[in-house]
Amino acid sequence: IIASKTFTTLETLTNARCVRAWLLDGLVAAGAIEDTEEARRVAVAKHFVAVSTALDKVEEFGIDPVNAFGFWSWVGG
Repeated sequence: IIASKTFTTLETLTNARCVRAWLLDGLVAAGAIEDTEEARRVAVAKHFVAVSTALDKVEEFGIDPVNAFGFWSWVGG
């Protein structure tokens, strides 16, 4: 679960990228997915969810918008 109101917070995105790399490397090493961009894209879309007001940035990260929980922009970050 990646929680970031703006999906631009440096620390949150650094951690999210590390977790994404760790998961994908583990899935490839275990033979659970092929080592292709498409397989990696699908894995991220299926294994990550987000809580954010910036659903466009969530999608850019690779999370399926169906797996994103939006909230009002006036809610504090």
